[in-house]
Amino acid sequence: MFSPVEEIGVTCDGVRRRVVLALGDLARIDPGEAVDLLVISALPGDYMPTDGSLVGQLVRQGVSVAALARDKARDLTATTGAWLSQPVAGAGFGRLVCFEPARIGPPPQVVGQLFRALFPFLEDMRDQVVAMPVPATGDAGWPPEAVMPPLLEAAVEWLRLGLPVATLWIVVRDGAQLARVRGAFAAERARQAAEAFPGVAAPSPAPMPEAPRTAARRARPVAGALGAGLAVAALAVAIVPGVFTSPPLPDAGQVVPPVALPEIARFDGSWLWAAVLPALAVLAVIAWL
Repeated sequence: MFSPVEEIGVTCDGVRRRVVLALGDLARIDPGEAVDLLVISALPGDYMPTDGSLVGQLVRQGVSVAALARDKARDLTATTGAWLSQPVAGAGFGRLVCFEPARIGPPPQVVGQLFRALFPFLEDMRDQVVAMPVPATGDAGWPPEAVMPPLLEAAVEWLRLGLPVATLWIVVRDGAQLARVRGAFAAERARQAAEAFPGVAAPSPAPMPEAPRTAARRARPVAGALGAGLAVAALAVAIVPGVFTSPPLPDAGQVVPPVALPEIARFDGSWLWAAVLPALAVLAVIAWL
């Protein structure tokens, strides 16, 4: 029996169909699974029963793919890379579909053609059960991570379009292979959610932390900044009158001693300090903020 691990449901015209990722042995399908079509993959015209291939495992169970290939029921290899066998008795499945993707292109790019090929292979358009491995990942040598995402996306889209498949089993043989393909189901669910809710924005990233100096300056109260400015202004008022007090103007005809000339010169420039000091006070407030 297959052991389900992941599942994606698809609804078309009120009918629910599903794609199921499972652990199991496709060469020993239990009749209780009621599999109508077993899909395998092979190199073009190469049905050598190697040890690591599903073709080899089927031969050990009494099912010769080479013999089935000599008496095909339908041959669409020229257009879709797939052919359909005659009914297979006592194998746990009804018929075999052999997909030879290298006939039409690199497997990750053409794996969707498999579902196009299944349309004429499905009898009377009734919903059927299909089981398959991840194609082209045996003797063909393609990594499961490269084949599984386009395979799953194509499967979901074809089921949405009404491909008469009640359950599509994608079966892997062990936990190591399962770990390599399981992420494709999470990615497909995320893709479906994005299509179903296109207006939902992705979560906003967390704000960048401020530099320590900026944060500290923002934390200072404004009252403190104003107080600093007032203190500078008060200091200017207290000091300037004593330092820059202008001497009285001389009487008419009075001779001014030479020593007094610098003080008169200071007096003439004291207006500049009256303008500069308030400006410095304002700058101190701005710098503190």
